[in-house]
Amino acid sequence: MPPDASAQPPLVSVIVMTYRQAAFIEETLETVLAQTYSPMEVLVWDDHSPDDTWDIIERIAAAYSGPHTLRIHRQPENLGGVGNALSAVAACRGALLVQSHGDDLPYPDRVARIVDLWQRTGASMITHDVHLYEDGQVGERQVASLPHYVPGDRQLTAEQLAARSFIPEMQGATMAFERTVFDSFEPWDNDKLSVFGPGDNILPFRAALLGGLWYLDAPLTRWRQHENQVTKQMLQVSYTEQPVDVARGRETIYAFFITALLQRIRDLQHRMSQVSQPERPTLQKLLQQTLRTLIQTTGHWSGSRDILHASPLTLQWPERGGGAA
Repeated sequence: MPPDASAQPPLVSVIVMTYRQAAFIEETLETVLAQTYSPMEVLVWDDHSPDDTWDIIERIAAAYSGPHTLRIHRQPENLGGVGNALSAVAACRGALLVQSHGDDLPYPDRVARIVDLWQRTGASMITHDVHLYEDGQVGERQVASLPHYVPGDRQLTAEQLAARSFIPEMQGATMAFERTVFDSFEPWDNDKLSVFGPGDNILPFRAALLGGLWYLDAPLTRWRQHENQVTKQMLQVSYTEQPVDVARGRETIYAFFITALLQRIRDLQHRMSQVSQPERPTLQKLLQQTLRTLIQTTGHWSGSRDILHASPLTLQWPERGGGAA
């Protein structure tokens, strides 16, 4: 629950997670540190990047003398995206935690507008739209360009989320959340979630079960598109005309969804053990719907997997490592 809007402005923690982003991190930190909101701390958490990312971070931190508190940390070894994120969250001191990727460019009023909606709604999470950004050019809005776009700020319910594996309004690059989305549930099993990052599909569902999930209908970040971006790599493969490539992309995406849906089920089971009896029938309905969504998604994954098994491709697990979504 956010502090009273009439009281002293609450401290906000902005988390910038980095891994192999030497080409982008200086521009990213320039925009993050230019945020108009205060008081604010910025945590730059590097997942043991093998390139010059950490050297650039150290140089910027040494020269910074602005109004925000800047804290930097380099993991002694690569933890993967999930491990690095959990480490950063544990170190935050703010009442609201705002996620910012190490290659994206937030607009100066991003944090201020998020805090405003958070205080007005009491939500456990706020998300927002983005501008696509590639080769220095600002493109269209992501959510507003979709065929069934509905304008306006709005609440996204747990019922809506349970019926779908993913909705565009809950993109990880845009999330701001209260610590309760972690503290009110059992700790994540890093071995289960080390390959597929949890943010986009799990944290919004948790927020919807708690104080609510709200979407702010404005592009507050330039979401950078580049060849090393995990999301772009998956979507490019999915949208080719080669059947095997389509299956390869979809198999990866559906595996991502299945991992998140399994965690949602664990979260619902935990939540049912914590609430009073009158609340349990609603959670039971959400669990049943999530199971139906899991079965449907698993069917899609299996179909893509069958195509891959029938192809000459060799299937193997990727190495654990960080990356930009």
